[in-house]
Amino acid sequence: MRVLFYDGFCNLCDASVQFILKHERDEQLSFCSLESHLGLTLMAHHPELKEIDAIILVDTEAETIHTASNAVIEISKHLRLPWSLVSLGGIAPFSLRETLYRFVAKNRYRVFGQKEACRLPNKQMRHRFLDTAQ
Repeated sequence: MRVLFYDGFCNLCDASVQFILKHERDEQLSFCSLESHLGLTLMAHHPELKEIDAIILVDTEAETIHTASNAVIEISKHLRLPWSLVSLGGIAPFSLRETLYRFVAKNRYRVFGQKEACRLPNKQMRHRFLDTAQ
């Protein structure tokens, strides 16, 4: 299972999740907001992640955690063409990718705004969101 943890109050993050759902080729990703019970549990078990202002992709099968630009690269591998070509960004120097990611992450609320509360997924997609999948 691959779970994408995202900032549920961030308009950019929400739009990114919606983009992934629309362009995903294999439906292998599940989603969960960092503010949910599961997100808070992840942070409690991995305190080093609290310092990271980024999306987090957890692959439970491979027992790996990808953050920031590495998460973007991994997520893009699940998208249809041409969006999957973003994974080629993995050949760019890590420091360059991270600098760009950090710049966007730092300014996301100012540029894209934020929500008062996390948006609930529609009925057809609810099973893909772990914090609402009851």
